[in-house]
Amino acid sequence: MSNGKISFNKMHFKAENIEKDCEELLACLDDDIRITIHEAPIRERKTFKLDRSGPGNPSGPEAKLERRIWRQWGPQRQTTEKFIPGVCEFVQSYWVPLYNAKNDGWAEIDMLGVAPDLSPVVIELKTGKSTESLLRLIIEPVAYWIALRKNWYAPTSRLRSEWGEFVGNGPEKLEKLTLICAAQKKYWDKASGVKGVANRKEMLSLVCMQTLLNTFKNNGFNIIFASIDDHDIFSIIPTG
Repeated sequence: MSNGKISFNKMHFKAENIEKDCEELLACLDDDIRITIHEAPIRERKTFKLDRSGPGNPSGPEAKLERRIWRQWGPQRQTTEKFIPGVCEFVQSYWVPLYNAKNDGWAEIDMLGVAPDLSPVVIELKTGKSTESLLRLIIEPVAYWIALRKNWYAPTSRLRSEWGEFVGNGPEKLEKLTLICAAQKKYWDKASGVKGVANRKEMLSLVCMQTLLNTFKNNGFNIIFASIDDHDIFSIIPTG
């Protein structure tokens, strides 16, 4: 990793180094959280695009996957079923921007869902062809949640007012930070690159990964993993 004490959104990982990377993360986690909070931008008086009216014209496989899920589980969904019962009622929007300026190192949340208490749920997606590491699947939405929460409280951010207008009045304080790390089944089935571990799904059972997830949990992050089948159905992956 060799990331040192830096913001989560600037970190890079290699699958085969997961145990070493987890150790480095754990050693600096409190500092990394503080740095990420400090560097996360306030989106000054700009929209968060929570009221999208259509799927747009997606070109890449991940964007197409996002739009399919949004069409099925978005605000105009044709079902009374819950997206992930007890976790996320529906998907409010996709490509929710966090950057204040295009060159500030921040991007968009893949999808933003709505929890039963009307708090936001950050959803990170990977396709089956993705080569990104499992740690990247976790750390990226953690960074986005930190930025989202910072904007939730910022007087110059429109997040709270837009959320109230298009979703409803969420909680005054965001104390339970739910994020869904989801990938297509082919992503989870890929070889881990770690000796003695068959695939990425099995990497979740590594002692170092369990320690990292428990540490995030103690910091208020409710991290949920999901596998997406060929019909875009989400299935929770147990981690405990």
